[in-house]
Amino acid sequence: MSDAEIFVPMVPLTPQTEGLITAAHIDALPRGCLVVMVTRALICDMVAVRRRVLSDDLALAADVFEVEPVPLNDPLLGRHNVVHSPHNAGRTRQANERFSTALIEQFC
Repeated sequence: MSDAEIFVPMVPLTPQTEGLITAAHIDALPRGCLVVMVTRALICDMVAVRRRVLSDDLALAADVFEVEPVPLNDPLLGRHNVVHSPHNAGRTRQANERFSTALIEQFC
């Protein structure tokens, strides 16, 4: 991890993966590394991620955070080194139809 330019942890959040990326891992990333969070934030030590991003050591592109929705007073919002967007994974027409069908089946 010490020579990463971009770090993208891509595992689902399960009891086994929660906290998988420790503060030691985050601290090993070089200054200027881009961290891309698009699965679930809690796989990483978010205290360490926040510390490094807020000190301008890392850049962050994220559509997931440890608290969602992100509070409007979150210090990561509006920063020059953070890009954030809504988490839209699986929001296709087909996925919405399957979700609707599953809901209907629960009540029938």
